Formats: sequence, C-alpha cells, structure tokens
Amino acid sequence: MIIENQQNLIKVALTARKSQNIDPNIINQITNQLKKLLNEVVVKSLKKIIALQNRLKKYQDYLFLFLKNKLVPADNNGSERAIRNFKVKQKVSGFFKTNKGAENYAILRSICDTAIKNNQNPLTPFKLVTDYCPE
Repeated sequence: MIIENQQNLIKVALTARKSQNIDPNIINQITNQLKKLLNEVVVKSLKKIIALQNRLKKYQDYLFLFLKNKLVPADNNGSERAIRNFKVKQKVSGFFKTNKGAENYAILRSICDTAIKNNQNPLTPFKLVTDYCPE
C-alpha cells in the first residue's frame, strides 16, 4: 500500500479504524508512511509548513493512537460538545461577572456532563450532595 499524501494517509487510517480487528501490518504501514511523509524536505520559505511538520514529528507517536487503542476516539467531537454549553452561556450572557462565577459554572457543568456521559440522570449527583449535606 503506497499513500502519496497526508490527506490520503488520514483517510486510510480512518477507514482502517472502522474495521473490527485492524491488521497490525496495516498499522505499521500507516505509521511508516507517516514517518516517510514527515521526513520529506520542505522548501525553507514555507516557514508555517515547516513549523507544522516539526509539531507533527514531535507528536507522531500519538497521531494514530486511535488505531492501536479502541478507547481513543478518532476525532475530538466529544471535547467540542463538552465546551459547547460553556461557549453558548458565554455568548448569550456576555461574560461571567466574576471569575468565581465562571469557576462555579464550570464545576457544575462538569458534574452534569459526567453524569450524562455515564448514562445517569444529570440531577442525580446534585441530589446525592444535598442528601449528604442537608444544611
């Protein structure tokens, strides 16, 4: 399998992720191709491309971690969804009036989102706290 550019490399990796059991040879081919692409010489005048290439080299062991570990998602959609409520609140009401208010909101939102991710009623953790500390 020869992959000629980064875009195709990512497509191949995402396609491989969809299969139930990924052949270790495919993972090795993908990671070897990544190393080959990252070692290509870039024209010195393209400083931003060189900077990106250097960052990718630094983190290359983590770029396709989702192929080796099924618990690692192939995208960051979960993270994007997690901060969405905070950004909507910020957009609707402007900013928080105090840092403490923003911190309290973040804590409460985190507790609520954790309950949702664990398929629990988001009010359950708050009920537990009020039952534990009645006054």
